Amino acid sequence: MTRGVLLAHAASTWAMFGLIWFVQVVHYPLFARVDAAGFPLYESAHASRTTLVVGPLMVVELLTAVWLAATLPAGVSRPAAWIGLGLVALIWLSTALLQVPQHNVLATVRGGLALWLLLGQMPAPR
Repeated sequence: MTRGVLLAHAASTWAMFGLIWFVQVVHYPLFARVDAAGFPLYESAHASRTTLVVGPLMVVELLTAVWLAATLPAGVSRPAAWIGLGLVALIWLSTALLQVPQHNVLATVRGGLALWLLLGQMPAPR
């Protein structure tokens, strides 16, 4: 069982690592190519679909990190297990406190910009 948990832990961690780089290199730069009017809907769909992929990986990584720290199987040092669990907790906190709110701000700002652009195209009242 230990080997399976270690494999699941490593696989989820490396899958997250690759996914994060993919999003940073591909998705975020492409945000600039979405027009202002469509951006809030696009960003919302991007965030919810990303969660469908990231969510299960994050849960597997967390559960396996907890298991490793709680059971300390042979070959896993206590400091390494607890540091690993602490890093996973830090990532979860960072996601909840920094990244998710930034996505919300980004969607709001882009929505405001779209409205401003729209209002700039409307004739002034007489």
